[in-house]
Amino acid sequence: MSPLTGSASNQAGFTLALVSIGQLSVVTTEEIFTPALLMREKEKTPLLAQMAGTTYPRFLAPLAIPLRVTSSFRFRYHPVTHRFAQHEGTDYAAPRLTPVLASEQGIVVEADTHPFAGNYVVLQHPGGWRSRYLHLDKIIVTMGQKVARGNLIALSGNTGRTTGPHLHFELSWRGHLVNGEKYLSSSAHYANLHSVQAIARAPKPAVPKVIMIAEIAGKKKVIIKYQGKTIFASPNQTVFGNYKVVMQSGRYRLQNMTPTG
Repeated sequence: MSPLTGSASNQAGFTLALVSIGQLSVVTTEEIFTPALLMREKEKTPLLAQMAGTTYPRFLAPLAIPLRVTSSFRFRYHPVTHRFAQHEGTDYAAPRLTPVLASEQGIVVEADTHPFAGNYVVLQHPGGWRSRYLHLDKIIVTMGQKVARGNLIALSGNTGRTTGPHLHFELSWRGHLVNGEKYLSSSAHYANLHSVQAIARAPKPAVPKVIMIAEIAGKKKVIIKYQGKTIFASPNQTVFGNYKVVMQSGRYRLQNMTPTG
């Protein structure tokens, strides 16, 4: 009798579990990403982590909010493919449109889109370091652009192959992927407070506003103000380009008629 199967009476469930695990497929990285997206030379050496840790200071947290890990750098069961594969980065919880920041100064070497990675950015840092930011909603930077530590590079999203909004963050040193969680500043949760405040202080785009409803010569007029200019508009009239005066829930509002998508 095989030492793995045991007796039929006591080990039946254990045997079935072994059979099920044996039938699961293991997905290699090459099947998930195209070669252009892969970090090359991924072979790990025993002293790699120690060597990398002594050649670079701590990185800044990539999000302008406190970090919460939803999936670590590890071998895991993929929630979409339902197969085991190495998760080569760290997933952080991030509502859509959360500011994504450069973890260190560098140059944008990739800013593109991919069916699985979604919208993504790759930064090349001094000393042979690279960082990658995946599943972005909007990319702010462009190829070849220089960025400083903490600069806004994108807004997080849910693009590519995901189960929900988050940021996938990867860090590599001289082509070797490392656990990015171990290289972030010890105060990473609060290091980006100045960036959050700066974003909060940034002026919102100006839009026309309804300030008053008046009746002139027996006709209802909607008074609208935009960029220092005040006009009198009629219901259903289009003003300031593509804004239409409409009645919604008993109130006059301005609806942006600009096509999207």
